[in-house]
Amino acid sequence: MKNLLLIVIITFVYIGSSNGQTPIDVGIFTINGRTYKVDKPNSDSPYIIRLNCLPTLTSNPEMVGNYTYEDYVETVIQIPGYQSAWVDILLPLLSPSRLEALKKNGEWISTSYFLKNDGSVIFSTIILPKKTSFSMIEIDSISRAIDANYKPEIRSLNSGHLTLNYLEIFGGRYYFK
Repeated sequence: MKNLLLIVIITFVYIGSSNGQTPIDVGIFTINGRTYKVDKPNSDSPYIIRLNCLPTLTSNPEMVGNYTYEDYVETVIQIPGYQSAWVDILLPLLSPSRLEALKKNGEWISTSYFLKNDGSVIFSTIILPKKTSFSMIEIDSISRAIDANYKPEIRSLNSGHLTLNYLEIFGGRYYFK
């Protein structure tokens, strides 16, 4: 009887300490009708989370004006504030106590996007450290908010970006401090 009582107490302590969060694991998960694929190439890798069924993207032209596609994206396209705007969407989604817990754990979050040439998100990818306390429910909320609300202004020489079918942009890494 004492052992059963001890198991019940330990279970309640564990459930209470996990704050209702289910740890992220590799696999395919459906949350609120949206299916995600979670990859982790090896044990030292971060988690990479994206939609499971990605849209088919039409190839970009090899040349944009006198530039190769890669050179054009790296040197000519300007996207002011692209590395901070998504953080402005992220932070209000997390409670002060959750932000404090992420800070205490030394966590970070990174994003990358495939954008239409008008700046709207085709899909985003979220990257998390190998030891994260984020849950898939939180990631679903973050992913939906970014996909719906992140629309950076894209500028380029002679508006050449409008000839592109998409842009792949690394949004940066945010450290919870």
